[in-house]
Amino acid sequence: MSDTATIDEPAQADPAEGGSDSDELEYASTVTPVAWLLAPSSHAESALADAGFELCEGAEGATFAVISTRTGRHRIADLIAHARDADVVVVALTHPGGEQLAVEAVKAGALTAIAEGDARALSRLAEDPQQLNEADDDDGANAGLVDAYDARVVKGGAAQLTVPVTSPVTGLPSEAALAARLALNDESALRIVSFRVVPFMRASNRLSPDAALLLARRLGVAFRTVCEPHGTLYDTGEGSFVLMAPGIDIATIERVAHTMSSITEGYTPDPTSPLMLAVGHAGPECTNDIQTLRELASRAEGTAALEDTSAVLGAGELVGSLATATELEVTLRLIDDVAKTNVTIDRESVARVAADIAGRLGFEYADRIQVRFVAHVADIGRFRGPAVGADRADTDGPAADVEREHPGIGAAFLSATAGTAVAKAVRHTHEHWDGSGFPDGLSGSDIPIAARITAVAEALVAADFAPTSITDESATLFDPAVVVAAIDLMQEGALSR
Repeated sequence: MSDTATIDEPAQADPAEGGSDSDELEYASTVTPVAWLLAPSSHAESALADAGFELCEGAEGATFAVISTRTGRHRIADLIAHARDADVVVVALTHPGGEQLAVEAVKAGALTAIAEGDARALSRLAEDPQQLNEADDDDGANAGLVDAYDARVVKGGAAQLTVPVTSPVTGLPSEAALAARLALNDESALRIVSFRVVPFMRASNRLSPDAALLLARRLGVAFRTVCEPHGTLYDTGEGSFVLMAPGIDIATIERVAHTMSSITEGYTPDPTSPLMLAVGHAGPECTNDIQTLRELASRAEGTAALEDTSAVLGAGELVGSLATATELEVTLRLIDDVAKTNVTIDRESVARVAADIAGRLGFEYADRIQVRFVAHVADIGRFRGPAVGADRADTDGPAADVEREHPGIGAAFLSATAGTAVAKAVRHTHEHWDGSGFPDGLSGSDIPIAARITAVAEALVAADFAPTSITDESATLFDPAVVVAAIDLMQEGALSR
């Protein structure tokens, strides 16, 4: 299977599956989209202009309304309510570090959260603000979010911390010590500076082992001398370091970074391949959450490393390049909040099981990760549902409404950023093979394959992997081919729990 952004179902998984051009919706050209900015924000104005929007001062003529997460927390809910009273869809435009405010905005009624600088997502939303269409996503628009999910959750989640607490090379606290401090999450007004010597590994590989160790040790000692007055320096390995600096201002960071860059360049062992320093930082202007600061500083450092010279960049300067990561952060935080406040099953377990089943059916690479992503976020539309303790057996009450409405709400939330293929799968995870499901009564192979796989994975996890939970409903609730693949994996003991 090719590594593409859309899911193409393997023939052996469902021979009857086939596409139909009659089901596709084509967007007609539209006039210039108009955005109603609910509160002043120069950053939001710039992002909307880059996406081709005009601005208006009220609901009349607006394609949709925009609330920036740079708006004061106390105003967000009221502004969203004002726009919804005017029957205008609201979008939360999210700045780096504003992910939790975006989550609050979505809970207050915003349709979705889009990162500042993600002009493509804004343009896609302008085509259809409700984003409930069934158009096929064949343009790769969802690849970024799926790739980010792969790196953040699938690959990153599998990594095990095995490094010592102190670096044996520099004597500085190591990645393990940094992880322990981040876990405390008890600091305010903190700035995290992430920096990396580029190209450290290439330069080290040209030296003898002893010379390479000496280079790393000397750089570590020099960096510690410069950074010691400002905070704690951590050696995170392979020429990378992190400075935790409470209270430091941006001007001081710039001076420190300039000094360290000069030191780095001075230690170049090979003039044909000069060493440079990439520096990224994030502080209270973005967020006070220490874990988020670490992530933002790392992203800024990664962008700085692309420069041809030593560079220092703050997270707030990198909106465009942070767009996908910011949108994924909002999605994962919303899923976490849903898990805390609603009666749902463990989505991470469902995602792992779905990925295993997809692998048995022949999905590979990005296609398999996309199935896993769909399974992980399929309950995201429950963010407006009743809290723990609501009567799930009440078929006429609010819990029943949430049960039937959450797939469509989740699809609308995801469509602009994750793409219509993901949104379509999320919308149809509660359809049944025999056509008795919801929200659209689809049956058989008309149900997206990722949705069919997710349904089987959910049933298995909910029933603690009892085989009868899916075999008894094969060809009624569930796709028989997916059931067979799951049972085969269980018999082999290969299904992740």
